Amino acid sequence: MKRESIILYVIAFISLASCSTTGHLPKGDVLYTGQKKMIIQEPSDTKIGSMCMEEVNAVLAKAPNNSFLGSSTMRFPVPTGLWMYNLLYKYENKNGFGHWLFEHLAATPVLLTSVNPPVRTKIATNILHDYGYFRGSVKADLIYNKSNEKKVKVQYTIRMGNPAIVD
Repeated sequence: MKRESIILYVIAFISLASCSTTGHLPKGDVLYTGQKKMIIQEPSDTKIGSMCMEEVNAVLAKAPNNSFLGSSTMRFPVPTGLWMYNLLYKYENKNGFGHWLFEHLAATPVLLTSVNPPVRTKIATNILHDYGYFRGSVKADLIYNKSNEKKVKVQYTIRMGNPAIVD
């Protein structure tokens, strides 16, 4: 009996692992899976620099699907909400039990177009300029998943430089 239950667990795990999280994405779009740790070049250790970095971090942070406590860098390993979305997407605009399941169990995928890294980098660069870091800049690099090209992470590089202070 023990051997049969182990076989059932293995089959269940394999079937869950084979579920796609990118099966029903819009054409030409990719799934945002979070961001890598930010690279900060020439950081400023002043009080103004830390206040500026708090605002920049707030602008750049965007939580992906199944994020851990709203973190933009950490995720739960099992994306059940995305699995349910791909399983039940056909019930999105219908009535009945399937629609109810979709509404309560499915998580709409967070797409790269909704994260919009170019706009976020421009806003973060403007924040640096507002705090006097006129030579500061923010750059976004897209890092595609090697096993699935429809998944992407974003890595931001922040170059602060020296602030221009009027005294």
